[in-house]
Amino acid sequence: MKKYIKVGYIKIIVGFVIIAVLAAGAIFVKEGFFTKEKTTEIGFKDMSELITQSAYCTEIIDINNPRQYFGIDIPFTNTHFIFSYDIKIDAGLDFSQIECNNINHDTKTIDVHMPDVEILGNNIDTDSLEIYLEDESIFNRFNLSENNEAMKLMQENAEKDAIDNGLLENAEANAKILIENFIHNMNDYKDYTINFVD
Repeated sequence: MKKYIKVGYIKIIVGFVIIAVLAAGAIFVKEGFFTKEKTTEIGFKDMSELITQSAYCTEIIDINNPRQYFGIDIPFTNTHFIFSYDIKIDAGLDFSQIECNNINHDTKTIDVHMPDVEILGNNIDTDSLEIYLEDESIFNRFNLSENNEAMKLMQENAEKDAIDNGLLENAEANAKILIENFIHNMNDYKDYTINFVD
């Protein structure tokens, strides 16, 4: 059985989801990291994965699935569907893997090693289903397995579209802003320069 599947990219809205933690005091540091004079360690260890950028996509799929016999379409067996779903792709990083090294109080600089940004979520909004064409043959039903395959293909395509449109780069830039604000919210480091190092 030969199956034709086309996935079309409808739209991608790369929304700069700079989370409310940019505001002062939205992330707290564990008390054990403080001394009476100078902070000697900056801790992100109590934090986990944090989404710093999301992309919203609408993917449309065209499934044309006739039964065939020796490469020839069998009449009255063609099932043809065109439908779409909204998909949300989240990117961010594991904040517990951030390391602050070389805190230099003389030059007022801090070296920060940040882990690679990665995809943290790829979720279909099942309530967003839009059907544009539904032509199902009684001799060739569109089954659950084929539906799952189509949805997986749509998610893969949405993730690729999001990455191609700068999702990971924007997530990394937003993460740096969060880290800088987190450090500068501490009195000891308000005037320090943050250097991101590999």
